[in-house]
Amino acid sequence: MAGWQFAMYGACGGAVVEVLSLLHWVSQWQEARRTPVGRLKKNAPTWSTYVDWKVHTALIILRGGLGAGTATLFGITGQISGAYVAVALGFAAPSVLSQLGGIPQIAAALNRDSITDSASSESVTAALSEGPVEGADKGGGGKTADEH
Repeated sequence: MAGWQFAMYGACGGAVVEVLSLLHWVSQWQEARRTPVGRLKKNAPTWSTYVDWKVHTALIILRGGLGAGTATLFGITGQISGAYVAVALGFAAPSVLSQLGGIPQIAAALNRDSITDSASSESVTAALSEGPVEGADKGGGGKTADEH
């Protein structure tokens, strides 16, 4: 399978999670509209009392993206090979990604990169805070005022 196919299947798996959540709230709304004998209540709650379209829209996009990214990553590196696994991985993407963050080697690699980035930014900050170099614009050899 190609990378884009893993992405599509993973996105579908991620979207299914949010569709199931939406189904839960629609079922709750349907139940709240009925009396114990099944008749419609006179003052039935509105759809928007149970379903928040803005949140569900944002979450379906985010979950689809997480699913697509995770399935693509696993697919192009040879960790998975089929559509069924790509959908399942998309469905479980948030859990899988949080588990990957708990693996010591991955956590160490991520921390090492952040330490390297912060160390280099600290050295740049320290160099800038020393002040201007005397004669730097006149060919003075780059010496500071203290070195002359």
